[in-house]
Amino acid sequence: MFLISCKEKIEQVNAPDYSENYKYFPIKAGREWLYESTSFDNTSGRHDTFAEHAKYNDTNFRTDFYRNGQVFSNLYWSNSNNKLGCCVDVILLDYNQIGCSSDSVLIYNKESASLKQTIYQYCSKLNAPDVPNYKTINCLKTRQVNLFSSGKMLTITQYFGFGVGLIYREETNLDKNGKVITIEKKILVSHNF
Repeated sequence: MFLISCKEKIEQVNAPDYSENYKYFPIKAGREWLYESTSFDNTSGRHDTFAEHAKYNDTNFRTDFYRNGQVFSNLYWSNSNNKLGCCVDVILLDYNQIGCSSDSVLIYNKESASLKQTIYQYCSKLNAPDVPNYKTINCLKTRQVNLFSSGKMLTITQYFGFGVGLIYREETNLDKNGKVITIEKKILVSHNF
């Protein structure tokens, strides 16, 4: 009995290293951010400013936001396949589009009977407005528009700073006539890592 074997040289292909890109949202156990948040309600005229402490929770793979020591919201954002995503299929940043050739590029688009959601990412690296401690940090900027079947609209502008994460976020709610209902801003004051 003869055994014939063949030995092929198999070329090993390494997975791409996205670690540099992932520094625009660097999640890791123990990382913390301190934000100054403001909320303005155009209907009541109420204006509030408060501190928000964010901490990455590696047990639950999320970022927890605290006000007065109590968790009040979470972000289930994660880096995968050279993108920052959340909520099953939403793309918040597409690292493949860094340095794209136009002004901005559509990175997410989804439509249902009650909501049309689009997210654009700007091609050039920018600096976040009105963020004194981080004004020289290169950022990726995105603009999200949620248009509801009622005619109301939510716009979200975000700046993600290299080596830092979310530096600036502004949410504006508008009624069906385009009048501002509320504006909420989150501005990074410091980070601990």
